[in-house]
Amino acid sequence: MEQINYSNNSNPKINNKENLDAKVTVEPKSYDENFPIIDKNIENVSKSTFSYIKEHYLPHIFIFAVLSLLFIVFSIYLRIFNLLFIPIIIISFAYNYVRKKVKHAFMQQFAMLNSYEYRERGAIEEVEAPYLQMGHSRYIEDIVSGVYKGCPIKFLNFYCTIGQGKSQQHISFTVCEIHYKTSLPRIFLDAHHHNFLTQDIFASFKNEEVLSLEGDFNKYFTLYVPKGYEIETLQIFAPDIMAKLIDKSKLFSLEFIGDHLYIYSSRPIETKDSLYALYELVRILIVELAPVLERLK
Repeated sequence: MEQINYSNNSNPKINNKENLDAKVTVEPKSYDENFPIIDKNIENVSKSTFSYIKEHYLPHIFIFAVLSLLFIVFSIYLRIFNLLFIPIIIISFAYNYVRKKVKHAFMQQFAMLNSYEYRERGAIEEVEAPYLQMGHSRYIEDIVSGVYKGCPIKFLNFYCTIGQGKSQQHISFTVCEIHYKTSLPRIFLDAHHHNFLTQDIFASFKNEEVLSLEGDFNKYFTLYVPKGYEIETLQIFAPDIMAKLIDKSKLFSLEFIGDHLYIYSSRPIETKDSLYALYELVRILIVELAPVLERLK
């Protein structure tokens, strides 16, 4: 499989046949009537956010900076030091608001470039992955749905909170769901880069065992399989698949359950290069694994 080139002036291709990022004009989209339209291709959410703020809000920033300076002087004069944090809070809120809008546009552009459907929000119940049952206050955003080689696929961003009070931790990452035609027991391939996998999640594998595979595979992944399903698992994780997972999936964990495969990133994906790296992995897992899973029926 040919390595994908992600330069700004080239299009991702597989096997020199399939153009996966064709030059498509992205229609401007506004997610808020009071929010200026985003009409540029987004390569990096953070960089695009700063550029967008500079382009659309520079006069507002200048006015706010002057007012903030007067506010700080006034607060110091009155010795009300707790008020000094208010400008920082306002700046943080405003930046996060713009960044979220840019991130929505980033995922929508990916959907449009590949002729997929985009939804800004969805119900957490539509994703049945046990891995997404961690924590509380769970929700999903930026859902991109489509079909590749006959397999329905779905990209989304997942958010939750683990713990309570001062010890709570906010977790977020990108997920891709592949719908196969073959049902499997739960198999979990844990990438060692995932440091937010809690003991509660590991406890759910009480009927599974760790299966060691050949080569360097165990340096990057821990493979949990159901007892008695080792032979079938070895057919799924054949040497050529293991080599491709080491090359393409060291930052992603995989979970087979029923007729779905879930791919989990270690953090939210916010660059075009990373998003298409995930998309390439999805295509590999469909093209390479779908025939193998068919034989396991």
